[in-house]
Amino acid sequence: RSGSYSATVNVSGSAVWPPLSNVNEKWNVSDKRGNISSKGYDANKIRNFAYNDGKLYCVYNHSDILVLNAQTGESLGTLNLGNVVSGGTLKLCDVKVLDGHIVACNLAASGLELRLYAWDDDQSEPYLLYNTTEMNGAARIGDCMELAGNFDSDLYITFGNDNGGVTRIIQYRRNSGNWSTQVYEVQKDGKQYATGSTTRVYSQPGNGYWVDGKNSYPAWTTLSGNVANVGCTVDTGKLMGSSHHEFNFKGRKYAANLVFSGDANYTKPQMRIIIDETGNFSQTTLIGYYPSDGLSDQVCGNTGAFGDCAINTDGTNFLEAWVLSYGQGIAYYTHGTVPAQNPDPIGPAKPASAYVPVTA
Repeated sequence: RSGSYSATVNVSGSAVWPPLSNVNEKWNVSDKRGNISSKGYDANKIRNFAYNDGKLYCVYNHSDILVLNAQTGESLGTLNLGNVVSGGTLKLCDVKVLDGHIVACNLAASGLELRLYAWDDDQSEPYLLYNTTEMNGAARIGDCMELAGNFDSDLYITFGNDNGGVTRIIQYRRNSGNWSTQVYEVQKDGKQYATGSTTRVYSQPGNGYWVDGKNSYPAWTTLSGNVANVGCTVDTGKLMGSSHHEFNFKGRKYAANLVFSGDANYTKPQMRIIIDETGNFSQTTLIGYYPSDGLSDQVCGNTGAFGDCAINTDGTNFLEAWVLSYGQGIAYYTHGTVPAQNPDPIGPAKPASAYVPVTA
C-alpha cells in the first residue's frame, strides 16, 4: 500500500533481569539496636539456626531448640527434648531441617560422644539418630552441621574441622538404612586449606563441597581420592564468618555470606549479598550489607565468628533472608511480595519414633 511498510523481525536471546534491589528490614533484635531481649527471649543466646515452613529453629543457650515465627521473630515455644538429649562439651550446638525432619547435634571434643538427634515434626519427641566417639582425626565436631540428600533414603550429615594442621570434611551418610563415614582432607595446591576453629561444610552429593571457615574464604572443592581440592573461592573481604548460601532469583545466581565488617575483629556482623556474574565467583556484583550498620559494634564474646544466614525464595516473586551472629543478634529482610505465614505454637509432644540408631 502506498505510504506504508510491514515486515517481520525475529529476535532471539534471553532477558537479563536487573539485580535484586529494595531488600527491606522487617525486624532486628540485636546488640546494636539495644533490644536484645525485646521478644521475650535473649537473642544473644542463639548459637545457630535453620529456616523451615515459616519457622526458625534456634539452638538456644546450648540447651534448647527455640522455635520462632520467622516473619515476626516471636517465640512459638521450644521443642520437647525427651530423655535422649544429653552429653557432649555443649548439649546442643547446631540445628538443620531436611524434608520436614529437624536434626540437631551436640558439640563433642575428642574423647566425648558426638550425638545427633531427630524430630519427625514439631510435636514429636526426639530420638537418637546417630552417635559416635570416633573423631576421625578432628579436634572436635559439632560447631557447624549441614544436611543434604533425602532424609529417609539417602541422608548426608556433614561437618568440618581444622585441628591446626589438617582441615577435614567428616561426613556421615545413611543410605537405605546403612551408615558409613567419609573423611577428606581439604587442600589447596597440595597444602592445607586452613579454615580456623569454626568450619562449615556444604555437601552437593555427586559434585563437591563448599567449605567455609572463620579464617578462610568460602571455597568450592572437588574430590580426588581422599582429598577435597580447592577450586574457586569467594572474596568476602575480611575472612571471618562461616556461612555461604547460594540462591537463584529471576535467572541470576546470588550468594549470601555472614561477614564481620568492623574495624576490630568480630565486630559489625552483617549478611553480604552478591551476584555471581561468571558462575565461579571470579566476577561479582555487590547488592548490599544487611543490616547496613551491623548487628553490634562489640565482639560480645563471639570470637568463634559463630552464626549463619538463611534464605527462602520462590526464585521469582519474593525473597526472605535472615542473618544471625552469636551474642550479637538476629535480623530479617524481605524483597517483593512475601506470602504471609502464621505457624502454630509448639504443642504437647507425641511419642518419639521407634528408630534404633547405629553407634559407630
